Amino acid sequence: ICVKAADLPGALPAARAAAGPETPVISLLNGVGHERALRQAIGPRRMVFGSAYFAAMRLGPGAVRHAGGRLVWLAQTAKNLTAARQAARLLRRAGWSVNIKRDETRLLWTKLVYNAGVNPIAALTRRANGALAADPALKELTLLALGEARRAAASAGHPPYPEMTPQGVLAGCRAVPEQMNSMIQDLASGRRTEAGVLLGPLVRAARRARVPVPTLETLWAAVQRLEASLA
Repeated sequence: ICVKAADLPGALPAARAAAGPETPVISLLNGVGHERALRQAIGPRRMVFGSAYFAAMRLGPGAVRHAGGRLVWLAQTAKNLTAARQAARLLRRAGWSVNIKRDETRLLWTKLVYNAGVNPIAALTRRANGALAADPALKELTLLALGEARRAAASAGHPPYPEMTPQGVLAGCRAVPEQMNSMIQDLASGRRTEAGVLLGPLVRAARRARVPVPTLETLWAAVQRLEASLA
C-alpha cells in the first residue's frame, strides 16, 4: 500500500480484496496515525509497516519513473515475524535493498524527520532535491529544519534511527539531483500536499514538550497558504 495518507480509506477495500488470507501486506505510507486503521483492516499478523527511501516521478496517469534509490525499511515485530521476513525476501528478490527494524513507531517517525527536512523547502522554492545540498542558503535551511525535526521526534519519545544524520540526508539529496519531490508534484497538479501529515505530528509534539521549532512552523504555515491560494 503506497498511497497518499488521505487516500488510504479508498485503498483499503482494494488491498483487502487483493490479498489472500496469508498474504503479507506492506504499508509504505508517510506520516503517522494510519497504523491503527491498517492493523484493523489487515490484522497484526500480516501487516508490515515500512518506509521507502527512493525517488519516483509521476509522468502521467498510470506512469511512474523510478528516479533513484532502492532502500526500503521494514518493521519486524513479534506479531508479524513471518510476514515481515517473507516481505523482505520478496522485495530483495525484486531488486530492493531492505533493512529490518524492530520498532514500528520509531521507523515511521524517522521518515517524518527526513520528509520534514526535505519536502517543504524544495516544494516552496520549486527546486529539485539536489539543490538542497548544492545551494548554500537552501542547505542551511534544510539543516535547520532537520535539527528541529530531530528534536521534535525525540521530545515525543521517538528519536530517529542513527542513520538519519544531516550528512546522510544531504547525501540522499545529491544522489537524486533532478528529483522533484512528491510535495512539488502535488502542488503542480493542484492536489493537497501531505504537509499536515508530515509536519503536523512534529510541530504538535514540539509544542507539547515546549521545544521551539520555528522553522518547521513557518514551513507548515507557508505550504498551507500556498495550498489555499492554489485552491
